[in-house]
Amino acid sequence: MPNGYYGKIVRVNLTIGEIKKEALSEEMCRMFLGGSGISAKIIADEVSANADPLGPDNKIVFATGPINMVNIPGSGRWEACAISPQTKKWGEANAGGWFGRKLKKTGNDVLILEGKADYPVIIVLTDEELKILDAKKYWGKDSIESAKELAEDFGKEYSILTIGQAGERLVPIACILSEAAEGHAGRTGMGAVMGSKNVKAILVNGNQKSQVADEEKVKSLIRQVRKNILNSGFYPDFHKHGQAGAIVPREAESLLPMKNWLIGSWADGARKIGAPIYTDELNVKKRGCAYCPVTCKRFVTVKDGTPYDHEGPGAEYETLGMIGSNLLIDNLKKISYANDLCNRYGIDTISVGGIIAMVFELYEKSVIDSTFLDGIEAKWGDADAMVELIKKIGLGEGIGKELGKGVVRLKEIFGEKANAAGAEVMGLEVPAHDPRAYYSMAVTYATSTRGACHMHGFSEAMEMGVTIPEIGVHETVHRFSEEKKGHAAAVFADLLAIHNSMVWCAVLPSADIPYPMQVDIINAITGWEIGYADFIKIGERINTLQHLLNLKRGHTRKDMRLPERFQNPLKEGGAAGQVPDFDRMLNDFLSHRGWDKQAIPSKEKLKELQLLQYI
Repeated sequence: MPNGYYGKIVRVNLTIGEIKKEALSEEMCRMFLGGSGISAKIIADEVSANADPLGPDNKIVFATGPINMVNIPGSGRWEACAISPQTKKWGEANAGGWFGRKLKKTGNDVLILEGKADYPVIIVLTDEELKILDAKKYWGKDSIESAKELAEDFGKEYSILTIGQAGERLVPIACILSEAAEGHAGRTGMGAVMGSKNVKAILVNGNQKSQVADEEKVKSLIRQVRKNILNSGFYPDFHKHGQAGAIVPREAESLLPMKNWLIGSWADGARKIGAPIYTDELNVKKRGCAYCPVTCKRFVTVKDGTPYDHEGPGAEYETLGMIGSNLLIDNLKKISYANDLCNRYGIDTISVGGIIAMVFELYEKSVIDSTFLDGIEAKWGDADAMVELIKKIGLGEGIGKELGKGVVRLKEIFGEKANAAGAEVMGLEVPAHDPRAYYSMAVTYATSTRGACHMHGFSEAMEMGVTIPEIGVHETVHRFSEEKKGHAAAVFADLLAIHNSMVWCAVLPSADIPYPMQVDIINAITGWEIGYADFIKIGERINTLQHLLNLKRGHTRKDMRLPERFQNPLKEGGAAGQVPDFDRMLNDFLSHRGWDKQAIPSKEKLKELQLLQYI
C-alpha cells in the first residue's frame, strides 16, 4: 500500500446488505490524490449519465486523502460526492470536524454507499468491522438531536454524520452534518442523496496508526505549519472572531450580498451582524476542527426567554451574508436562530438565502403574493417571515416543497418575470461573494464543475494580493481589471481541487502556508517527490474529469454564464458602476485550459492528462 493511504475502499451495497473491501491502487492515488479527485474517478467509472440522482443507481462516495493520515491542522476535513439532485450534474460537498481523520483511522481511505436500504439504517464503521443497523429510533429527528442520541448510544469517541428531516424527505438542498452540526457538507444536496438511500447516519472510529514515508520530516512540517499559523497576520482576528470578522470589510467592498444583490451598501446593518457585536451578543465559545489552532468555528448561546432562544454551532460568513444582509435582516439573534434551524433540518444556508431573497424580491414586485406562500408576508428585513419559510423548506411542506428545489424552480414557475431575481449557475445559488467586486469570481462561478461556488477556486485571493509564482501566478491584478482573470480562475480552481482531494482546509493557506510547503507535506507523507508543476497538474486532471462528467449530462458552453443580476452595475458602495467583461475573461479561461470555444477539451489535452477514455 502507498504511504499516506491504507489502500482500501469499503463498499456497501445497501440493496442487498453486502459489504466488500477493495484495493485502492497507488496509481489511482497518484493521479487523483484522494477526496474529490478519487470520488470523481469512481463516479465517472460507475455511475451512468442517465442515473437518477435520487435513485439506487447513484452512488455517494465519502473520501479522505493523504493529509488525513497525520495529525496536522485541517486533517479532519472530508468529501461527500455524488451526482447532485439539485443540479443533476457533478455534486460535491466538503466539510470539517473530525470525520476525515476518524474515517482514515478505521484503516480505510474511501467509503462508497450504493443501492438503497429497505428501511432507515445507520452505518457503523470501525477498524474491526462495518455494521448496518436499524435507524428507526433516530429517523424523523433533527440532525443535532439524532447525533447527540447516537453519541450517547454508541460512545463519544465516534465521529458522527447525520442528516435532518430535509435529507429524509429528499429536499434537493439538503446537506450532511458532522459532529452535531460543527461541520457542514452543505452544497449540491448530498444530504438528499444520503436520505434517498435510507441512511440516517454514519459513525466512524478506529485505531489504525499513521503510515508515512518520512516520519521525522512530517513531524517537523506539522510543527512548522502550526508555527506559521500562530505567527500569521491572519490568525489573531480569525481566532478571536471567526468568519464574522469578514462581514464589515466585505460590505465596504460591496462583496457582501445585499438585498438579493440589488444594492452595494448596508454599513449599519453589516456592523450589527458582524464582529465584534457577533462575538459579544451571541456569547460565543470557540470551536475547531481536528488539530487546528485557529478554532474559527463558533458555538453560540441565546437565552432571552423568547421563542428564538437556542444553543449550538454558530453562523459563519456565508450564512450571515445569505440570510442576513442578503435579506436586509439585521437582527443577529434571529439570524442565528434561523441558522440553528437550518442546522437541525440539514439544509444549505447559501441556497436557502438565495431562495428566500428571490421570494422577497418577487413579493415586493407583486409577482407572488401571500397566498402562494401559504399566508406568509415576505417583506425585506422580516426575520419572522424568513424563519417560517425555512421551516417549510426544511420539512418539505406546503410551498416549501417547491422552494426547496432552488431558485431554478421559481424561474420555471414564473418565467421571464423571475429570471433576474434568481442568481444561480448550473442550478446552484451564488454564494456570498459579489463578482462585480472581484471580477475573477465571475469566471470561477461560471466554470466551477459543481455550479456557482467560491470553494472551487478562490481566485479572489489573487486580487487581494496572493501570488503563487510556482504555478504561474506571478503578480496581483486589480479587482476591477479583466486582465489575466481567466488564467487566475483556472489556476486557483486547480489549487482548490488539490485541497479538496488532499483533503485539507482551504482556509489554512491564508495563514502563511505557502504552496511549496503544501507540496513538501504531500511528499513527506507519500514519498512521491512530486514537483510543483506536476502537483498542480493533478488539480487540472481532477477538474477536467469532473467537467467531462458534466458534459455527458448535457452541460454546454452556454451553461458557463454570468447570472443576469451581475450584468448590471451597483449604484453605490465599494463596487459602484462596475460590471466585468465576462466573455473576455471566459475566453482567457478556455484558452488556458486547452478547451475549444464550446468548452470541449482537445484530444491533446486529454492525452496529456491521461483522460482520453472519458470522451
